[in-house]
Amino acid sequence: MATDIQPDRRKHLEIDGIVLQYLQRNRLTETSKSFLSELLATGRQLPISNDQDEDEQYQTKTKQLIRTEKEELLRLFDRGQTELFFQKLAVHESESQSDEYLKLEFFLQLHFAVFRLRTKDEEQSDANDADQRMHRFKLYLENRGAALSQEPEFLPYFALPYNTNPSQHSSFKNIFSVYVSNCARMIIIDVIFCGQ
Repeated sequence: MATDIQPDRRKHLEIDGIVLQYLQRNRLTETSKSFLSELLATGRQLPISNDQDEDEQYQTKTKQLIRTEKEELLRLFDRGQTELFFQKLAVHESESQSDEYLKLEFFLQLHFAVFRLRTKDEEQSDANDADQRMHRFKLYLENRGAALSQEPEFLPYFALPYNTNPSQHSSFKNIFSVYVSNCARMIIIDVIFCGQ
C-alpha cells in the first residue's frame, strides 16, 4: 500500500511512524494522543507500524481518540457552549479554507446565535446571553462571514441580527426546528470527522 504514496508523503509517514513508536514505547501516552490528534487535524495519513500487535493497538487508540473528540465536540454543540466549541474546532484548521468548511462554520455560527432563543429559557441572564450571541453573530457576518453574503442560501440570514423577534418571523422559522439542529450535527460529523 505504501507504494501508492508519493515519495515525500511516504517519508513523512515513516517519520511519523517512528515518532509515534518512540512515544508509545516510552509510555508517553498523553503526548502520543496529542500527536495523533494533530495528525488527524492536519489531514495527514496516520502511520502504520510493522508490528501487527502494535498496529492493532494503535488503530484502536486512534478510533477511541476520534470517538472522544467527536463526542466532546457534539456535547459542546448540544449545550450551546460557543467559546469552547470553537476552541476545540480550531484544532481542525486544515479544513478551514475549504468552501464546505466555510459553509459549515456559517451554520455553526447561526446555531449558536439562536441557541438561547431555541431553548426558550426565560431567565434574564439568558436574555442577556441571547443578545450577546446575536452580537457575536453580527460581528461574524461583518467579518469572516461576509464572504458568503453573495450566496443566495445565506443571504436571508444576514438580516437576522436586526430582527427583534426572529423566532416569529417567517424567514427564520426553519432555524428554530430540531431538524435543522440535527442536520448541523450530521454535517459536523461528515466535514470534521469524515463520516467517522
